Amino acid sequence: MAAIWPLTKKTTNSMKRILYTLLTISILLENTIAQQLPFDNQYLINKFSLSPAYAGFTNNTELFLGFRQNWVGIAGAPQKQMLNINMPIKEKGLGLGMVINNEKMGNFSNFYFLPTLAYHQPLSSDMSINFGINAEIYRNQYNFSQAKSGTIDPLIQKLQALMGTTFNVGAGFMFQFKGLHLGVSVPRTLNSKVVYNSEVPGLTYTLSRHYLAHLSYYHKINDKISVEPVVIARSTDQSPLLYEAGISAKFADRIWTNIGYRKGNDFIISAGAAISPYIAIHYSYEFSNSGLVQLSSGTHEISIGFLLKKTKKQNPPLTIFTLKDENQVGRDTILQKRVEVLEAQLASCACEEKAEMITQLDNRLKKLESNLDDLDAETWEKPFIMNNIKFANNSAQLFASSYGELNKLADKIKRDPELIIKITGYTDNVGSPKYNTKLSLDRANSVKAYLVKEGIEDERIVTEGKGDENPIASNETPTGRAQNRRIEGQFKK
Repeated sequence: MAAIWPLTKKTTNSMKRILYTLLTISILLENTIAQQLPFDNQYLINKFSLSPAYAGFTNNTELFLGFRQNWVGIAGAPQKQMLNINMPIKEKGLGLGMVINNEKMGNFSNFYFLPTLAYHQPLSSDMSINFGINAEIYRNQYNFSQAKSGTIDPLIQKLQALMGTTFNVGAGFMFQFKGLHLGVSVPRTLNSKVVYNSEVPGLTYTLSRHYLAHLSYYHKINDKISVEPVVIARSTDQSPLLYEAGISAKFADRIWTNIGYRKGNDFIISAGAAISPYIAIHYSYEFSNSGLVQLSSGTHEISIGFLLKKTKKQNPPLTIFTLKDENQVGRDTILQKRVEVLEAQLASCACEEKAEMITQLDNRLKKLESNLDDLDAETWEKPFIMNNIKFANNSAQLFASSYGELNKLADKIKRDPELIIKITGYTDNVGSPKYNTKLSLDRANSVKAYLVKEGIEDERIVTEGKGDENPIASNETPTGRAQNRRIEGQFKK
């Protein structure tokens, strides 16, 4: 923080006392916490509050509200209200975000608004690099109407408030490999100055450049329990390094708890829960056995998260909204449940009735499977032929000439995290139907293997082989047979 207050003969004693008070507070803040950006703990459930590189990374649209009251019981202690929202931009690997914070400490109040843009580049199915930038509109205000003075000072009465607005920018980078996240960010890179609307010339306030590094690792112990240790280091241009470390544990994807330590003998305990698939709440409490904090009743912070829009391809280690949509039950699950019911019915029949029952059950099962085929067909888009996909004769080995077309397809799938593709192989009618079915499936699986190697998640690709079914040309000519030997694709979301 930088402050310049030239005192002249025209400056009254009361004004001098206020200006010296401001200077004393600025020096106190500089020498003790050395951070103009106040701490909060929302990053425990919302990493977008930690770095702009996380905007849109969960693939959901998420809104968070927060309130933090420092040092309860001490008059004029800092408090902070927070609002932020982030979302992905489909098919472009981008994310958008917005942060609005309002802070108050005694007679001081700060307001800042940060629109954010992020870019996410997958390197493989479990690795990515992520960049984020934000702009900042910052307003700082000192309220003279609440200042106490021993005399009635006309200058103080005239100056209801000192107000100043400035602009800044920040940037962040994050590398992700499976559950490991390593990132750095530089908020307020410009060291811009706030110039107040004051009759006291030269009064300024500088937004210091901040530096932040963070490291975390998400580890799933079993189907019910996961843990995530995290370490954060912060500094400014002219201040010592501050750090904090903690560990979070999550139970059954619905309840979590955290413990942490911040330099300066500050201890953090917190807990939260997803109270519905679309709403989550988090509370944290900080206390210390040293400094000003020990004279208070501690620091309290509460955050509420709202899932405004979910995607099928969520990022569970990064989001507290891990939904299981009961309407999205797989075809195999439906058939398995139906078979179990039918088997139970069959077991209860008398022996002489079983033959007839088996026939009836078989017909019902075939009808059910046909209905599921029709339902499944309705969810997929119109199939398209993948041109220039070539294989060795009677082999599933891809020719290198196929790579260009498959690279374009991989890029399209990466741009839309909700996209799922079905790859279907076909052959001509030369050879036995059994051989052709197996060859067509092997070729579809070869295409899938290449896409997985290019960074497409395995679960986003479905394959099937239909042999010489559904010819699109006559098998009586070499040209027609060549057209029938093809790979088709279908998309769905």
